[in-house]
Amino acid sequence: MKGSLQFAKPGGVLRVAELLEHPDVDEVRNIAGGAVLSEDLVALGEKPKTVMLDGSSVLLLSAAWESGEVSWLTLPRKQLRGY
Repeated sequence: MKGSLQFAKPGGVLRVAELLEHPDVDEVRNIAGGAVLSEDLVALGEKPKTVMLDGSSVLLLSAAWESGEVSWLTLPRKQLRGY
């Protein structure tokens, strides 16, 4: 998929359930393989992008290690190149 995803709150924070409402997002996955809950908060990077995995358009997340409300971060383009 070319281009980045467009959300109403660019650079903002959304729940996983809200991300799944986007027409170009089939799944949201944690790159470490753990569970991602629909109520978890995700900080959107500058240009969030999906990758094709198993025939689905997947938005990959990494854990947010800082304390706070946000559980996940979208991956930057450099980290997506391996997919």
